[in-house]
Amino acid sequence: MLIFAALCFLIGIALGLRFKVLVLVPVAIVFLAIVAGISSTLGYSSSDALIAICETTATLQLGYLIGAQFGLPLRRPLGKNWATAPSLGSQ
Repeated sequence: MLIFAALCFLIGIALGLRFKVLVLVPVAIVFLAIVAGISSTLGYSSSDALIAICETTATLQLGYLIGAQFGLPLRRPLGKNWATAPSLGSQ
């Protein structure tokens, strides 16, 4: 499950660079189903499965936060200086 958590972290970074926070809800639901399926297939107890689900969700969210922080400079408009742009009321 550690490899899957690292994969979720990297997917979270990719999502943070591109999408808004609401994308985490469907992605977390898909990962919840995947982790539950893997846990039941491997015969984990329900407490181990719950810990794996929490770990996966937390790493996805942490990756999203880091990706969103790195994505902020990329979202700035290029070629425009907003500090010296004329305002609408100065005409």
